[in-house]
Amino acid sequence: MEFEVRSFKFENEGREINGIVTLPKGKENNPLVVMNHGFAGSKHEGIGFVSISEALAKNGIATVRFDFSGCGESSVPFTEFNLKNNISDSNAVLSYIMETESIDKDNLGILGYSMGGRIAVLVTNEDTNPYKAMALIAPGTQDNMDFSAIPGFEYEGDTPVIEFYGNKFQLGEQFLLEGPETNAILKNVTKKIDSIIFSGTEDILVTPEACEVIASKLGSKLFTLEGADHGYSFFENQNMAYVNKIVNETVAFFTEKL
Repeated sequence: MEFEVRSFKFENEGREINGIVTLPKGKENNPLVVMNHGFAGSKHEGIGFVSISEALAKNGIATVRFDFSGCGESSVPFTEFNLKNNISDSNAVLSYIMETESIDKDNLGILGYSMGGRIAVLVTNEDTNPYKAMALIAPGTQDNMDFSAIPGFEYEGDTPVIEFYGNKFQLGEQFLLEGPETNAILKNVTKKIDSIIFSGTEDILVTPEACEVIASKLGSKLFTLEGADHGYSFFENQNMAYVNKIVNETVAFFTEKL
């Protein structure tokens, strides 16, 4: 199936949001997957999110991916990157696409990578959750999270900063408060919807053990990728087997559930 790609821009709570919607060409009333990227990532996540969105569109499922504050093409400072804002923006993107495109409101899925996985689990744990299926890639859902303990974190004077994959980011104080605040929720999450999780055996940021814990809580099907680190070759293109496995299983899952 052919697909079309459209970019969009709107404001939520005074924050500019830009994103991309990928749609099956000529098809109406599409199932939709909302894609949430990781810490300091982007709506592309190398080739990862692009590959997933195009594959889903070829199979009749629309996707929307967008940049959180301070990420990708966002004009908002990174100090506005926090879970509260990101969850609000993710929900706003869903509402925006529902209003502007032909979407089947009864067949919605959500995908989260790394910190985006934490967002996805928090969203689907709410009583207002609109989603019926969820895919998680190395979800940062540890229930003992201390964001100030992430490697590369330090204070420069009174300013909290973090060096992450060679780039330095100034953090907002709200972000630092949200680890303990959300840990209590994640300790007690249970299965609300069907889900799958991808884990890499060489991932030191979200370990296989962490993925096993959240998979058990959510009743998720867990895919373990031997030798994969936290990047899953999304950014280096060194092992397309990881990318292909994630793409193929994600498409199979959402095609069945939506």
